[in-house]
Amino acid sequence: MFDNIDLNDFWDDKKEHEYLKLEPFTEETLRESEKKIGYKYPGSYIALLRVQNGGCPKNTQVGKTAWDIDGIFGIGKDDNEFWENEGVAYPKIGVPICTSLDNCCMIFLDYRKCGNDGEPRVVGIDPELDVIEFIAKDFESFINMLVPARNEDEEDDENIEDETDPYEGVQLTPVEGEQRKKLDRIIWGDLPYAVGFAVFWLVLFFVLRLNKDNSILALLRILSIFPAVIGIIGTIGGLIDCIEKSRQTYESYVDTVDVVWEQDEPIQRSKHDNRKKKIFFRLKQSKVERYPNKYPYSNKLEEGDRVRVYRPKNGEEIIVKEQDQ
Repeated sequence: MFDNIDLNDFWDDKKEHEYLKLEPFTEETLRESEKKIGYKYPGSYIALLRVQNGGCPKNTQVGKTAWDIDGIFGIGKDDNEFWENEGVAYPKIGVPICTSLDNCCMIFLDYRKCGNDGEPRVVGIDPELDVIEFIAKDFESFINMLVPARNEDEEDDENIEDETDPYEGVQLTPVEGEQRKKLDRIIWGDLPYAVGFAVFWLVLFFVLRLNKDNSILALLRILSIFPAVIGIIGTIGGLIDCIEKSRQTYESYVDTVDVVWEQDEPIQRSKHDNRKKKIFFRLKQSKVERYPNKYPYSNKLEEGDRVRVYRPKNGEEIIVKEQDQ
């Protein structure tokens, strides 16, 4: 647990954060707190607070999201005060764990999907925008996301490049033989639909030409030209795209989807000049962070699905559920 973090060097010892630091909790205090709030704390949360029971970490920026935390709550504080903050009510979806530098926003352990005794996700709540925003699949992942806070110059830079390698530690295998045939069937799979669309409208156009005297059929013949042209252009474009993809050299690996795109939650708030705006939030989620945008049937991609990722040396990945191959 926390293999990449030195917990002895995790907390900031500045005096301004002393108010968050509580006395070490006992097993009895832990059981009483869990009974009071009605939820079981995740093991990673307890492990972190055994080192220090609350405070502010040295790294406060949550990855490349807009969240910047101001502290992590310890175990033993009066839990009731977390639910109301200057008259702002938070939805009772779990346990608040972090304050945010952004007004009344707060980070919670979200037990809605896992139940009171399960492994909760980490979400951020903006009560002003009435938004619940996904942040991490569990508390340990959330802690691993923490990085040094950005300075003002970095916040204003909209073009900071992500230098992380999404395939670090992934065992890639060449796509050859029977696997290559499966990939080609996937690449060329949608082209017949474009061809069929173009052929249908072309046939309809020539059929309507057989009767030139009927004014209604003549009008339909003229109108059929437009979808026929669109179909031809789409067929040509699709053919070029399929040929290019087929020429590429691919590697692949199998992965399990941990978190998928959630239509109601990918909203975040801009902190620049205190302006508020709603923008799409790209989920950060290990090796599957881009699946929702690239998998063609995202409504069929669910948490726990096994997927094969075809990675070309140039171009975009092709994501396919294992059972679809």
